Amino acid sequence: GLITALLHPWAESPGRVKSHTVSAKFESKPKNVKITAMKDKNNIQVIRAPDNRLRVKTKRVNKVTPELIRITEEMVKLTKTFKDPEGVGLASTQIGRDEKLFVAKNGKDFSVFINPKIVTSSKKTKIFFEGCLSIPNYYGEIERPISVTVSYEDEKGVVQTKKLTGLLAWVFQHEVDHLEGTLFVDRVLNQKGRMFKVVGKDRSGGEVFEEVTPW
Repeated sequence: GLITALLHPWAESPGRVKSHTVSAKFESKPKNVKITAMKDKNNIQVIRAPDNRLRVKTKRVNKVTPELIRITEEMVKLTKTFKDPEGVGLASTQIGRDEKLFVAKNGKDFSVFINPKIVTSSKKTKIFFEGCLSIPNYYGEIERPISVTVSYEDEKGVVQTKKLTGLLAWVFQHEVDHLEGTLFVDRVLNQKGRMFKVVGKDRSGGEVFEEVTPW
């Protein structure tokens, strides 16, 4: 589930930061993971790393049911509760589910993406300053394509094929990673990008970052 950095989708990485080393644990392989239905249908929560359920590879949705739509509606409500920083996407694995789907902010509202797939990606890339609802207070630099052509099913089960740019293209890539059990910190490590931790706020209310070395 993606969160916007500094409430701006194309935010640059912080300039002057202090550097130090921290011990951050993000499990890479699931261990005896069992997916179960939510006991309290009206009380879902975002799972945080290093919970192994975040490493589950999701299963294709064969039929869009009323229960599935109800779950996506609850996911949207939950994502909207994150205001500072703003939540703009949430994947099924982040609430302990294994269906291949996520919800994401699309303009002023949210859309449902079922069985999402990236068909093609642009050659042009950009380094994004990326965070995640499941890894609060950490951000990292990740290089991603600035546009992607994707396919997915909407909440009515209709297959859609679209070219995405801007915020939605960025969110789509982040959430598809979640559905494959990949966290943004994995990409930071693989790309040897910089990673930061929020250590407080300045007088104007802006976030203060320190660079961390997780490897």
